[in-house]
Amino acid sequence: ELEQMRLRISGMRQRFTAELTKRVPFYDFSFLNESKGLFSYTGLTKEQVHKVREEHGIYMTDSGRINVCGLNDENVERVADAIAQVVK
Repeated sequence: ELEQMRLRISGMRQRFTAELTKRVPFYDFSFLNESKGLFSYTGLTKEQVHKVREEHGIYMTDSGRINVCGLNDENVERVADAIAQVVK
């Protein structure tokens, strides 16, 4: 079970990175694939984080840290869209 969860998180990191890169090709999100664990920093500023929260209803800490386990096939594109809109 632990291996399945590790693979799911790793796969979701890869998909999240691919979705972000597709939307914002000029921004390097490769660091998301290199990190490990349940959480990852997005590289967003505090102002960008607040915009994502207020305009898109997606929560992350002021430091831009996001819970990767909270991403799934149903919401990863919506989260990538929201982040793309604030970094453009």
